Amino acid sequence: MTFPGDPRRPDQPGQHQPDDPYSTSWRPLGQPQSGPPAAPVPPPVSGPGYPPPPGYQPAYQQPVGAVPPPPPVKKRRTIAIVLGIIGGVVVLCCGIGAIIAATSPNSSKTAANTPAATSGPTSAAATSAATSAAATSAAATQAAKAAAAATSAAVPTSKAPPPPPATPAAPPLTAAQQQALGSAQDYFASGEHFSRTGLIKQLEFEGFSTADATYAADHVGADWMAQAAGAAQDYLNAGEHFSHASLVSQLEFDGFTAAEAQHGAAAVGL
Repeated sequence: MTFPGDPRRPDQPGQHQPDDPYSTSWRPLGQPQSGPPAAPVPPPVSGPGYPPPPGYQPAYQQPVGAVPPPPPVKKRRTIAIVLGIIGGVVVLCCGIGAIIAATSPNSSKTAANTPAATSGPTSAAATSAATSAAATSAAATQAAKAAAAATSAAVPTSKAPPPPPATPAAPPLTAAQQQALGSAQDYFASGEHFSRTGLIKQLEFEGFSTADATYAADHVGADWMAQAAGAAQDYLNAGEHFSHASLVSQLEFDGFTAAEAQHGAAAVGL
């Protein structure tokens, strides 16, 4: 039995024949079909006694009695074994190295001498900061030394002035000078008031020479401003009456300078 379109059919392929059980109508080749259209042809069924459909390829079947091929080798298991062996060797080497380091006598010394190698980034940062601070301090010291050197070079060293010449010793007083000086001191001790000029005239009146009287007036240590004020007060205590100008004129007549006379008048309120 053949199917429509089967190349093994000797007659016209692709056409339904009258003896084909799957054909619902028959018409000669090249004649138009009359009547209702033919029903669709069902698909071919494959099975025992039926040829395979077009494009069918049977699966490979091993011949009877042939030796089956060996199963493929699993590479993952081999890789795992190799990695396990390598890991064991690494662990063993690490253990041996740790034992040698622990039993070595120089290990503690090496660790003590190289603390910075195991201190990590913090120790490295601290060392860097200390080095930077030391460099900054050294630079500041050098700058201070340079500034001091420039200052010492710019400002010349001042030399100490030479000591003043020794004052020659005063010649010893003559007897006349001593007497004139003693007489002047007696006047001031008694409460009397003199100007420098008036004291010299008073000592000359007593018979002292001008030189001895002048020496006594210069070395008696009197305050001539205070003497002017005292002389002005003596005039007022005696009951005399003066204006400012007349008192100044009287003090100048007694030998006081203009400044000393003004001071004396002002001292008594005039």
